[in-house]
Amino acid sequence: MIVASTFDLESPDEAGGLDVAIAAIGAARIVRLAVFAKVAGDYDDGSRERARAALERCVAARALRDRTQILAAVGCEGVATPFGYALAEIDGPAGTEPRLAMGFARSAAPPDAELDRPALALRTAETVRAAARGASLTPAEVVMVFVKVPAPRTLQPGDGKVRGRKARGLAALGAGVALGDLAAEAVTESPDPALRCLRVQSFAGPEVTRVEAIVLGNRAGAGGDLVAHAAVLADLIDVRAVKRVLVGAGLALDADGELAAPDRVAACFVKAGVADDGRVRGAPTAVHGSAIAPERHMRAALSGAFGALLGTTRVFITGDPVHAAPPGGGVACALVRAPAPR
Repeated sequence: MIVASTFDLESPDEAGGLDVAIAAIGAARIVRLAVFAKVAGDYDDGSRERARAALERCVAARALRDRTQILAAVGCEGVATPFGYALAEIDGPAGTEPRLAMGFARSAAPPDAELDRPALALRTAETVRAAARGASLTPAEVVMVFVKVPAPRTLQPGDGKVRGRKARGLAALGAGVALGDLAAEAVTESPDPALRCLRVQSFAGPEVTRVEAIVLGNRAGAGGDLVAHAAVLADLIDVRAVKRVLVGAGLALDADGELAAPDRVAACFVKAGVADDGRVRGAPTAVHGSAIAPERHMRAALSGAFGALLGTTRVFITGDPVHAAPPGGGVACALVRAPAPR
């Protein structure tokens, strides 16, 4: 079964919160561990690299390094708290109802020339399939895939961000191929912009050298009380879509229309963006027209919208779901504690 913990990151170089979370679970009980870290910093200031190194030192000290997958994402604008989720698989009683299962896998290191080519999607597909097998999940049972690929090394000035975005898009398409949502033949040198997989959040960063995938889904016999739920967002302030899913998962609304028990949401991951024309619900914005990077606008807006919905500043929020959502939309995954049986 999977248990979920939340911990804060005092700085990118400090992982004491994760160590406390592991100690509370008991390192000896952990079969595998997925760590999602939301790091304060910027793309090019080394914060992801430092955070990953600190988290790796922490799990190595607990003899968990070979059983751990880490995904670090930068950017804590708005009211976002630098924090992390620790999802630990431990032994526990099986049940008959579908419950959260988790698997992860890593590929061999791809050459830099592959990182903006269709071969990356195929490599990602194989990695996602391996992660799903590790969780004993069928493609239909997978709720969300998190995949991180190496950031392409810049060959010419200004080239890195464009190649990095294409790598993220190809990784998303590769996940779609693995899940049977897309045909491998559809992934070409210039993929159709309309192609997308709605069950993936993809990332690229300089701190990884291989394709790394974490797969979450629900299957009978997994045990525990967590269930993964997903939503597709019409735009980055579409909290209604997530609220609808949470109500469907059994959460109630209070007299003010707010979630009555938001603490039942053990984790929430949201990736959403703004269309190229900068409009949200028909109104113009400065997301693509100011001196501030578009991703900063997106993350700041998401922190307020979903912080208000869930009553917390600890939500794993990222921007620009290329090939993972309709233009200007997004995807979300919430891990919800099922109510105790009566």
